[in-house]
Amino acid sequence: MGRANRGVANNVIAAQQSTPSLISVDAANKVLTAQSMIADGDRQLTFVLQTLGTCETKTPGAANCKAGAAQINTLISQIEASANALIAHDLGIQDANTSKAVTTAMSSIFALAQQIIGALNAAGLLQ
Repeated sequence: MGRANRGVANNVIAAQQSTPSLISVDAANKVLTAQSMIADGDRQLTFVLQTLGTCETKTPGAANCKAGAAQINTLISQIEASANALIAHDLGIQDANTSKAVTTAMSSIFALAQQIIGALNAAGLLQ
């Protein structure tokens, strides 16, 4: 998730800094704000997944393990909402290749979030 998210930031910054600029400052700010929210969610999610893994290893099914699982749902929802908001809207990037790269990266982030939820559900860690 982190690699795709960094790709979004790099593409948007390059598009904004090109001459002529391929994206307005306002549009770049919207994309980078969403990208930042995804990065924060990803960092938190990584920590919670590590904690949940340790918890499930030591005390499978314990209440505190379930609390971690609920937190995962919240973080995934935040990541999906940020990614989906960008997928669903015209980003205002003038270069078709850059626009496609950003949209593809956001779609990858959304798909990965869905895979994480599916894997955790299949493992019985999420309800």
